[in-house]
Amino acid sequence: MIATYNGAPYIEQQILSILGGSLVPDRLIIRDDHSNDATLDIVAQLSKNSEVKFDIKKNPTRLGSTLNFLTMLKQIPRDVNFVALSDQDDIWEPWKLEKSMEKLASTGDSRPALYCSRQQLVNAEGKSIKLSPANIRGPSFANALVENIVSGCTSVINRSTLNLIHDLETPDVFFHDWWLYLIVSGCGGNVFFDSKPGIRYRQHSANIAGSPVNFFQNLKGRFRRQISGQSRELIGRNTAALLKASQILTDENNNLLNKFEQARNANLSQRMAYAYKTPLHRQTTIDSAIMRALLATKRI
Repeated sequence: MIATYNGAPYIEQQILSILGGSLVPDRLIIRDDHSNDATLDIVAQLSKNSEVKFDIKKNPTRLGSTLNFLTMLKQIPRDVNFVALSDQDDIWEPWKLEKSMEKLASTGDSRPALYCSRQQLVNAEGKSIKLSPANIRGPSFANALVENIVSGCTSVINRSTLNLIHDLETPDVFFHDWWLYLIVSGCGGNVFFDSKPGIRYRQHSANIAGSPVNFFQNLKGRFRRQISGQSRELIGRNTAALLKASQILTDENNNLLNKFEQARNANLSQRMAYAYKTPLHRQTTIDSAIMRALLATKRI
């Protein structure tokens, strides 16, 4: 499932890397977000030379990346058992899809599951820059409430996760991949985070959401988000959407969510008390400490 928008410079290499893998998908679902370049012409030409079915549509108006992906997920046919999400400008490793399917198959059919991985960051020409974070504490709902470690461009989900998406209303959130992390971990499903990068994640000027390539860019981005209040708005949208979807959460995770939401809107002393003892955490000790400080100062 590929969301495209003015992706002409890279879309061919992306699709060829998918079709050249050790496991090839049954079909490619492509939803173009009203491009005004040659993206769809390139895709159409590739479809003529492929044995894989291409399902290509163009949105009549721009939806934006998140809503485009969320809309596509809602429209996945009921006969589809697994869906891999893809950006338009990356490069998949040949084993990526096969390995993700092996992980998801271990869950069985009845339990929601999500596979994701690290990324090898590359520049516009495909040359390696660095690896994305390892996320050493691993996935959990207690992490998902305050941090997203799931990159949509690496994600593969099973039928049970698709059923959740079909049954829930489309959320008003900033990031579709964070939403997937929240609902799968929240309902007690399995989230597999692969420490081996399955894609080469291209960094260029047209990225919707690139990754900081050095420590100073990362620090600057964190500071800007925290001072501007962006973190509070991001998380506030997530928690509001989760409260509407509380029926899918486990009792334990509903309790975590409700206590977190109460603390976010409590007075200073209550926020400080909650921040001190909260089970919520980010992947590193320093990020968890920052998170607690932000909770206490009402910036989350």
